Amino acid sequence: MREDELIIVLLGPPGAGKGTIAEQMVRAFAVEHFSTGSLLRNEVEKKTALGLKISQTLAAGGLVEDDVVNELIGSRVCRAAETDCARETSALLLDGYPRTVLQAKWLDVVVDGKVAVLCLDLSEEEVLRRLGKRRVCEICGKIYGQQASGNVCTCGGPLIRRKDDEEGTIRKRLEEYSRSTAPLIDYYEDRCVIIDGSGTSEKVAEIATECFVKWNIKERRR
Repeated sequence: MREDELIIVLLGPPGAGKGTIAEQMVRAFAVEHFSTGSLLRNEVEKKTALGLKISQTLAAGGLVEDDVVNELIGSRVCRAAETDCARETSALLLDGYPRTVLQAKWLDVVVDGKVAVLCLDLSEEEVLRRLGKRRVCEICGKIYGQQASGNVCTCGGPLIRRKDDEEGTIRKRLEEYSRSTAPLIDYYEDRCVIIDGSGTSEKVAEIATECFVKWNIKERRR
């Protein structure tokens, strides 16, 4: 990554709306978005030995080992820095990484501490309600939230419920989040801005936008 480039980390429990706010920020600012979940699922789809191991961990609601995720993120960030579009970006937006303090320390070493954090806070009850209604397209992977209607994606694919959105798995993921990921808020301290994730997407985007402006992230060219 370039010396002037900032890493922005999105934290929050499953269902807090990290993917939604990431999409809104990518449309407004010159940032490149990496979803750890998507990277892991892509590995699973390749049906490699690593993908099978990741699949078993995700289905059980667990967290993939630090060294595996670090390798995936590190290689992806390096590839992004080598592309032509890297000159147009002023930040990399990480959704779903780091998930542990060890991962955060590894990232700080790699990027020389140039990390800012947005944390979407959401209660357990609201997480269960939201994810209970979430569906994903079996063909293109597009996610539909609680406001969506119908059973077919815009691409024509059927909408299904992912295994990691079933209630038992959700509760396991929340336990993992509280134990492993929540301590990141203390680790990042003055680098972390906490946003009430139960508000409207417009209000969350408004606060996030204020943070991006404060961090001197360039607006995307129209």
